[in-house]
Amino acid sequence: MSIPSSSQHGNVLFLILIAVALFAALSYAVSLSMRSSGNDASRETSAIDTASISEYMSSVTQSINRMMIGQGLQIYQINFNNDVYQRQNGASLYGAMGNPANPSTYLFHARGGGVVPQTFEKYMETTCAVQCNGANVKTGHVGFHWVNLPQVGTTASDAVMVIGHVSPATCLAFNQKLGLTTVPQVNMYQTNLPGSGANSPVVSVIDGPDAAVLNGRHYACAKLASAEFRLIYMLLKEY
Repeated sequence: MSIPSSSQHGNVLFLILIAVALFAALSYAVSLSMRSSGNDASRETSAIDTASISEYMSSVTQSINRMMIGQGLQIYQINFNNDVYQRQNGASLYGAMGNPANPSTYLFHARGGGVVPQTFEKYMETTCAVQCNGANVKTGHVGFHWVNLPQVGTTASDAVMVIGHVSPATCLAFNQKLGLTTVPQVNMYQTNLPGSGANSPVVSVIDGPDAAVLNGRHYACAKLASAEFRLIYMLLKEY
Protein backbone atom coordinates (compact mmCIF):
# COMPACT_ATOMS: atom_id res chain seq x y z
CA MET A 1 0.00 0.00 0.00
CA SER A 2 1.40 3.38 -0.99
CA ILE A 3 1.33 6.22 1.53
CA PRO A 4 0.25 9.68 0.22
CA SER A 5 3.08 12.12 0.24
CA SER A 6 2.93 15.38 2.15
CA SER A 7 2.58 17.22 -1.16
CA GLN A 8 -0.55 15.20 -1.96
CA HIS A 9 -1.99 16.07 1.48
CA GLY A 10 -1.27 19.73 0.74
CA ASN A 11 -3.04 19.58 -2.61
CA VAL A 12 -6.14 18.00 -1.04
CA LEU A 13 -6.23 20.66 1.68
CA PHE A 14 -5.82 23.39 -0.93
CA LEU A 15 -8.73 22.01 -2.96
CA ILE A 16 -10.91 21.84 0.17
CA LEU A 17 -10.13 25.47 0.98
CA ILE A 18 -11.00 26.52 -2.57
CA ALA A 19 -14.31 24.61 -2.34
CA VAL A 20 -15.15 26.30 0.97
CA ALA A 21 -14.33 29.72 -0.46
CA LEU A 22 -16.44 29.10 -3.56
CA PHE A 23 -19.37 27.90 -1.44
CA ALA A 24 -19.15 31.01 0.74
CA ALA A 25 -19.05 33.26 -2.32
CA LEU A 26 -22.04 31.46 -3.85
CA SER A 27 -24.02 31.75 -0.60
CA TYR A 28 -23.28 35.47 -0.42
CA ALA A 29 -24.36 35.98 -4.04
CA VAL A 30 -27.62 34.10 -3.44
CA SER A 31 -28.27 36.14 -0.30
CA LEU A 32 -27.76 39.41 -2.19
CA SER A 33 -30.01 38.22 -4.99
CA MET A 34 -32.80 37.28 -2.56
CA ARG A 35 -32.46 40.60 -0.76
CA SER A 36 -32.60 42.49 -4.05
CA SER A 37 -35.64 40.49 -5.16
CA GLY A 38 -37.34 41.26 -1.87
CA ASN A 39 -36.70 44.99 -2.26
CA ASP A 40 -37.92 44.91 -5.84
CA ALA A 41 -41.08 43.08 -4.74
CA SER A 42 -41.64 45.62 -1.98
CA ARG A 43 -41.25 48.53 -4.42
CA GLU A 44 -43.56 46.80 -6.91
CA THR A 45 -46.18 46.24 -4.21
CA SER A 46 -46.01 49.90 -3.16
CA ALA A 47 -46.41 50.97 -6.79
CA ILE A 48 -49.52 48.79 -7.11
CA ASP A 49 -50.82 50.22 -3.84
CA THR A 50 -50.51 53.80 -5.05
CA ALA A 51 -52.06 52.97 -8.42
CA SER A 52 -55.20 51.45 -6.91
CA ILE A 53 -55.60 54.32 -4.44
CA SER A 54 -55.05 56.96 -7.11
CA GLU A 55 -57.52 55.34 -9.49
CA TYR A 56 -60.23 55.19 -6.86
CA MET A 57 -59.72 58.76 -5.67
CA SER A 58 -59.75 60.00 -9.26
CA SER A 59 -63.01 58.16 -9.97
CA VAL A 60 -64.61 59.82 -6.93
CA THR A 61 -63.45 63.25 -8.08
CA GLN A 62 -64.80 62.67 -11.59
CA SER A 63 -68.17 61.51 -10.28
CA ILE A 64 -68.49 64.55 -8.00
CA ASN A 65 -67.64 66.91 -10.86
CA ARG A 66 -70.23 65.18 -13.05
CA MET A 67 -72.89 65.56 -10.36
CA MET A 68 -72.06 69.22 -9.78
CA ILE A 69 -72.04 70.12 -13.47
CA GLY A 70 -74.90 67.88 -14.58
CA GLN A 71 -77.27 68.69 -11.71
CA GLY A 72 -76.03 72.11 -10.68
CA LEU A 73 -75.23 70.85 -7.18
CA GLN A 74 -72.93 72.53 -4.71
CA ILE A 75 -70.36 70.26 -3.08
CA TYR A 76 -72.13 70.51 0.28
CA GLN A 77 -75.40 69.35 -1.33
CA ILE A 78 -73.91 65.98 -2.25
CA ASN A 79 -74.68 63.17 0.18
CA PHE A 80 -71.97 60.69 1.19
CA ASN A 81 -74.20 58.08 2.87
CA ASN A 82 -73.01 54.52 2.38
CA ASP A 83 -72.92 51.18 4.20
CA VAL A 84 -69.13 50.77 4.14
CA TYR A 85 -67.19 53.66 5.66
CA GLN A 86 -66.98 53.58 9.44
CA ARG A 87 -65.42 55.26 12.45
CA GLN A 88 -62.88 53.49 14.65
CA ASN A 89 -65.67 52.59 17.07
CA GLY A 90 -67.62 50.83 14.31
CA ALA A 91 -70.26 53.53 13.89
CA SER A 92 -71.27 54.60 10.38
CA LEU A 93 -69.19 57.52 9.13
CA TYR A 94 -71.85 59.16 6.95
CA GLY A 95 -75.01 57.24 7.78
CA ALA A 96 -76.50 54.21 6.07
CA MET A 97 -77.64 54.47 2.49
CA GLY A 98 -81.24 53.39 3.14
CA ASN A 99 -83.79 54.34 0.48
CA PRO A 100 -83.28 58.03 -0.26
CA ALA A 101 -86.15 60.00 -1.82
CA ASN A 102 -83.75 61.65 -4.26
CA PRO A 103 -80.86 59.23 -4.90
CA SER A 104 -79.44 61.45 -7.66
CA THR A 105 -77.68 63.55 -5.00
CA TYR A 106 -75.97 60.54 -3.37
CA LEU A 107 -72.38 59.91 -4.44
CA PHE A 108 -72.47 56.20 -3.59
CA HIS A 109 -75.92 55.43 -5.00
CA ALA A 110 -76.23 53.64 -8.34
CA ARG A 111 -78.69 56.33 -9.51
CA GLY A 112 -76.48 59.13 -8.20
CA GLY A 113 -72.70 59.27 -8.50
CA GLY A 114 -72.54 55.53 -9.06
CA VAL A 115 -69.33 55.15 -7.02
CA VAL A 116 -68.77 51.83 -5.24
CA PRO A 117 -67.07 52.60 -1.90
CA GLN A 118 -63.68 50.94 -1.45
CA THR A 119 -61.45 50.53 1.59
CA PHE A 120 -57.68 50.19 1.66
CA GLU A 121 -56.79 48.43 4.91
CA LYS A 122 -54.25 46.12 3.26
CA TYR A 123 -52.22 49.14 2.14
CA MET A 124 -52.16 50.79 5.55
CA GLU A 125 -49.91 50.56 8.61
CA THR A 126 -49.95 47.16 10.28
CA THR A 127 -50.34 48.74 13.71
CA CYS A 128 -52.26 51.87 14.56
CA ALA A 129 -50.30 54.41 16.64
CA VAL A 130 -52.62 57.43 16.89
CA GLN A 131 -56.25 58.35 16.15
CA CYS A 132 -57.16 54.69 16.53
CA ASN A 133 -60.37 54.89 18.52
CA GLY A 134 -63.64 56.68 19.04
CA ALA A 135 -65.08 58.86 16.28
CA ASN A 136 -61.91 58.98 14.15
CA VAL A 137 -62.13 57.59 10.62
CA LYS A 138 -61.35 53.88 10.54
CA THR A 139 -57.96 52.86 9.18
CA GLY A 140 -58.07 52.53 5.38
CA HIS A 141 -61.53 54.10 5.10
CA VAL A 142 -62.20 57.36 3.28
CA GLY A 143 -63.11 60.69 4.84
CA PHE A 144 -64.39 63.87 3.19
CA HIS A 145 -63.30 67.18 4.69
CA TRP A 146 -62.77 70.89 4.23
CA VAL A 147 -59.02 71.55 4.19
CA ASN A 148 -57.26 74.78 3.25
CA LEU A 149 -54.65 73.64 0.72
CA PRO A 150 -51.73 76.07 0.34
CA GLN A 151 -51.72 78.08 -2.91
CA VAL A 152 -54.67 76.16 -4.39
CA GLY A 153 -57.47 78.38 -5.68
CA THR A 154 -58.12 81.32 -3.36
CA THR A 155 -57.29 81.57 0.34
CA ALA A 156 -60.62 79.84 1.12
CA SER A 157 -60.75 76.20 2.24
CA ASP A 158 -61.11 73.39 -0.29
CA ALA A 159 -63.12 70.15 -0.38
CA VAL A 160 -60.84 67.10 -0.21
CA MET A 161 -60.97 63.37 0.38
CA VAL A 162 -58.52 61.75 2.79
CA ILE A 163 -57.25 58.23 3.50
CA GLY A 164 -55.39 57.93 6.80
CA HIS A 165 -52.87 55.55 8.41
CA VAL A 166 -50.98 55.03 5.13
CA SER A 167 -47.88 52.82 5.44
CA PRO A 168 -44.50 54.62 5.08
CA ALA A 169 -43.62 52.67 1.91
CA THR A 170 -46.94 53.39 0.20
CA CYS A 171 -46.80 57.05 1.24
CA LEU A 172 -43.31 57.53 -0.21
CA ALA A 173 -44.16 55.62 -3.41
CA PHE A 174 -47.25 57.80 -3.88
CA ASN A 175 -45.12 60.95 -3.64
CA GLN A 176 -42.36 59.63 -5.86
CA LYS A 177 -44.91 59.35 -8.68
CA LEU A 178 -45.49 63.07 -8.17
CA GLY A 179 -41.78 63.88 -8.37
CA LEU A 180 -41.37 64.24 -4.60
CA THR A 181 -38.49 62.43 -2.90
CA THR A 182 -39.73 62.75 0.69
CA VAL A 183 -42.89 62.74 2.79
CA PRO A 184 -43.47 66.31 4.03
CA GLN A 185 -44.37 66.93 7.66
CA VAL A 186 -47.23 69.40 8.05
CA ASN A 187 -50.03 70.56 10.30
CA MET A 188 -53.40 69.96 8.67
CA TYR A 189 -56.62 71.54 9.94
CA GLN A 190 -60.02 70.29 8.83
CA THR A 191 -63.74 70.22 9.37
CA ASN A 192 -66.15 67.57 8.13
CA LEU A 193 -67.78 67.65 4.71
CA PRO A 194 -70.75 67.77 4.54
CA GLY A 195 -72.17 69.33 7.67
CA SER A 196 -71.31 72.99 7.31
CA GLY A 197 -74.35 73.83 5.16
CA ALA A 198 -72.27 76.19 3.05
CA ASN A 199 -69.26 76.25 0.79
CA SER A 200 -65.76 76.70 2.14
CA PRO A 201 -66.08 77.29 5.89
CA VAL A 202 -63.14 79.02 7.54
CA VAL A 203 -60.27 76.57 8.07
CA SER A 204 -56.65 77.50 8.74
CA VAL A 205 -54.26 76.89 5.85
CA ILE A 206 -51.90 73.91 6.06
CA ASP A 207 -48.66 74.91 7.78
CA GLY A 208 -45.74 73.23 9.52
CA PRO A 209 -42.09 72.38 8.76
CA ASP A 210 -42.58 71.24 5.14
CA ALA A 211 -45.84 72.98 4.19
CA ALA A 212 -44.18 74.71 1.21
CA VAL A 213 -43.68 71.30 -0.42
CA LEU A 214 -47.47 71.08 -0.85
CA ASN A 215 -47.87 74.51 -2.42
CA GLY A 216 -50.22 74.24 -5.38
CA ARG A 217 -50.53 70.45 -5.11
CA HIS A 218 -53.99 68.95 -5.54
CA TYR A 219 -52.91 65.63 -4.04
CA ALA A 220 -50.00 64.13 -2.12
CA CYS A 221 -49.12 62.04 0.90
CA ALA A 222 -48.09 63.90 4.04
CA LYS A 223 -47.19 63.13 7.63
CA LEU A 224 -48.80 65.09 10.42
CA ALA A 225 -46.01 66.87 12.25
CA SER A 226 -47.66 66.27 15.62
CA ALA A 227 -48.05 62.49 15.31
CA GLU A 228 -46.87 59.31 13.58
CA PHE A 229 -49.75 59.53 11.13
CA ARG A 230 -49.53 59.58 7.33
CA LEU A 231 -52.41 60.41 5.02
CA ILE A 232 -53.12 60.76 1.33
CA TYR A 233 -55.34 63.64 0.26
CA MET A 234 -56.88 64.53 -3.09
CA LEU A 235 -58.71 67.71 -4.05
CA LEU A 236 -62.40 67.38 -4.87
CA LYS A 237 -63.24 71.03 -5.40
CA GLU A 238 -61.04 74.09 -5.04
CA TYR A 239 -62.25 77.47 -3.78
